[in-house]
Amino acid sequence: MGKKLDLGRYPINSIPRLNQTQLSRFPGWQQSYINQVPGLNQVPFDKMPQPINSGLDVVGIASVVLGNSERGDSRARENYFVSGRVNRSNKNVVVACNVGKECPFLELGDVAGQAGNLYGKRWASGSAQKVDGGFGILQRVNGGKEPTGRLVYGSGFKVVLTGVNESTGTANFGLFFRFCIRFFWGGKSCTPYFIGPVPWIPTKENDLVILGRG
Repeated sequence: MGKKLDLGRYPINSIPRLNQTQLSRFPGWQQSYINQVPGLNQVPFDKMPQPINSGLDVVGIASVVLGNSERGDSRARENYFVSGRVNRSNKNVVVACNVGKECPFLELGDVAGQAGNLYGKRWASGSAQKVDGGFGILQRVNGGKEPTGRLVYGSGFKVVLTGVNESTGTANFGLFFRFCIRFFWGGKSCTPYFIGPVPWIPTKENDLVILGRG
């Protein structure tokens, strides 16, 4: 359409029912990168659904990526991790990898060095680790499970580590979505974050990693 029509003349809400169309109805949406969405790569982080606050523990450093040979360790419990599930209050709740189970992860450094709170923390791969998600009656969708990850920009989507490559020192991220219903009596229910992934910004060792607020 863009080759024959100046789409810039029309607001997005001029397309009937677009705001009610599920993301999965668009062919090839799983393979669409953010730099393929016109204008999205020009949106600053402070204009995302939840702007990134300044302060410590918001940004870490991708120190090293470790692959599929890694297993959950009884000595590395919740205080080692930054990834996990999302609770009813849209807060991140860290979850350690299951002991003995496959657990690829991205190990973080801290801009403050070894004294920083993020130094040595792990962001586990959501491709390997599934955690409890959702609440209310819709919690049953997808077996009540979602990939481990974090809410970085608010509750609109969950950022998930989708893959690591030790040989290249790279880590890939994806966005997972959910849907919610607010019932007429005032209650709200949401599915787990299971719709996705939409490819997100990849990173490599020594790059910065945005974690957002807990």
